[in-house]
Amino acid sequence: MQQRKTRSLYGDLIRDALLHEQPWLKSEDLPEFKRFYVNNDLIEAIHNNGNHLIVGRRGTGKTHLLGSFVEFIRDDCPDEMAIMVSILESFPKTPPSLILETEEFASKKAASFMFEGFLKVLFKRFLDRATERLEVVSIRKTKADAKLFGKQVNDLLTNLMEAIELGDSYQISKKNFFTKEKTSSEGVGLNGSAEAQIDKFIPKLNAAISIEGGKNNKGIIKTKTEIESLLSVNLFQVRELFIELIDVLEIEVLHILIDEWMELDKKDPSGVQPLFAQYLKTTFFNDKRFSIKIATIWHQTNLYDQDEVDRSKGIQLRHDITRSVDLDTAFLTSDEDVLSFVKNALFKRLEYACKEIASLKDRDGEVSDLFVTELFDNFENFKVFVTASHGIPRDMMLLFQICSSKIKRNFNKNCICHDLINTTSQNLYNSDKRKNIDPSSTPQRLLQLINHYMENTGRRIFIVENTQVKKSRSLRKLVDEEMIHQVPSAVTPRIVRDTHKVFQIDYGNFIDWVKTRKHHLTHIINDKVLPSFPTNFDQTYQTYFLDIELAIKDRVFCQCGHIFSSHDPVYLKASICPKCAIDLHTDGIPRDHVSESRHRSLHGIQ
Repeated sequence: MQQRKTRSLYGDLIRDALLHEQPWLKSEDLPEFKRFYVNNDLIEAIHNNGNHLIVGRRGTGKTHLLGSFVEFIRDDCPDEMAIMVSILESFPKTPPSLILETEEFASKKAASFMFEGFLKVLFKRFLDRATERLEVVSIRKTKADAKLFGKQVNDLLTNLMEAIELGDSYQISKKNFFTKEKTSSEGVGLNGSAEAQIDKFIPKLNAAISIEGGKNNKGIIKTKTEIESLLSVNLFQVRELFIELIDVLEIEVLHILIDEWMELDKKDPSGVQPLFAQYLKTTFFNDKRFSIKIATIWHQTNLYDQDEVDRSKGIQLRHDITRSVDLDTAFLTSDEDVLSFVKNALFKRLEYACKEIASLKDRDGEVSDLFVTELFDNFENFKVFVTASHGIPRDMMLLFQICSSKIKRNFNKNCICHDLINTTSQNLYNSDKRKNIDPSSTPQRLLQLINHYMENTGRRIFIVENTQVKKSRSLRKLVDEEMIHQVPSAVTPRIVRDTHKVFQIDYGNFIDWVKTRKHHLTHIINDKVLPSFPTNFDQTYQTYFLDIELAIKDRVFCQCGHIFSSHDPVYLKASICPKCAIDLHTDGIPRDHVSESRHRSLHGIQ
């Protein structure tokens, strides 16, 4: 714990404020969105009636941007409406059974259920906003006209609710039954019944019609017809009702914001995402009164698909939707931009808890560098803080919370120094992130391979071919759990930008390795915030390649952490690890007597 060298002006005030209220980690927990948003230019970038794709890693502020946009429309654009729906809210409470279904049919069924769930959430939120809008528009009308207007809106909302909740029916089966009964009655009669029901989560309409007629000494003939119909949402009807309501309520643009798109389906390629996108396109695209804004993780997104007979489904990038905002690169143009972003984001969170530090802003709203020295004592410590968070807002706030707690929030005496940041990052990696990876899983073996690469080269950066990135779920798992971080293509060297992806090993993992090897950490303090590449990278870039497919197939992963070739002579002769000499047999059978497939199975090699 490092004592301050500079005098603190607001240490007591910041400590008291943090004792009562901690800054929020997730934007979903913020009391409001727009007040805490740093880059208002991004809000303006998506403020039109076009369709926008917003991409970024977890924790980079996708939800924060969408929430800020909703509040911007609410406060500054009275004749527009913005509604935000998370895909996680669209999941049915009881998912449909997809057992024994073909993959194609299962994808269609899942996409249909998900989209209907999405429409239901969208309608509930639209209903609330429409009620508010009804009051605003009614004020402009006479009392008689306002009454008629209210009835018109109510009827349309009722029709829209019925269209979404019940849908239209279409016949799927029809059966006739003939019976003869003794009777003395004469004439012809007609009676029937109809009943709507939910059968295995699918709305169905069952109808029965009976016809009687023809006097007969022995009785009459009765014909009973049973009709089974399936209730399904008519997307064209839903579209027309939304358009009619928008026009009646005098709304210029309805902005529909969809968060967590990648949660629809994380398979690669996804069968659900393009189908859901097609339903979305059918219902809301190609009309200037609708604007769709989708937030997602780019490498987990599949908006469009085309089969072997050129039948397409989904949303085409640049044709139907524009990739307008990339939060991975929005502020990653230079070290100065990253440092400025983190400073402003941290200031906005702390200012809410400690109003007095507002005096650290000038008339133009620029935050003074005194704010940095209040917390970190100097810019070197602040730079390490930004590097350790990888520029991810959520990681930044978590790191700040833990570090400020470690010094008991006593900024009068102590500061958040580089030693504390490094130790905290190392502990987060060892105690939290590593636990999210199954020790016996393929991602764990891949992580061992990456660590082996780091030990041999001393580098945090490695390169993987695009095709391998696309196929490797293990690599994607490590990215999701923030064990590694994908470097945005826009800031990677041109020679590998189009053919490979660049990854950076997590800061906490790197610090753990450096400390284990008892290397000096001084060079890390002076390191750049953004990933840096040597001047001779064009000549040496091939030494950064990591062939994850061949590595997993041709390597043996020992529990001691050592990775070695399956052709190693020590291993081939004695079936032991060349480093720790542990017996790698699991059933006592000599290596020479084990089949190749059995050998691979024993040692988890794929």
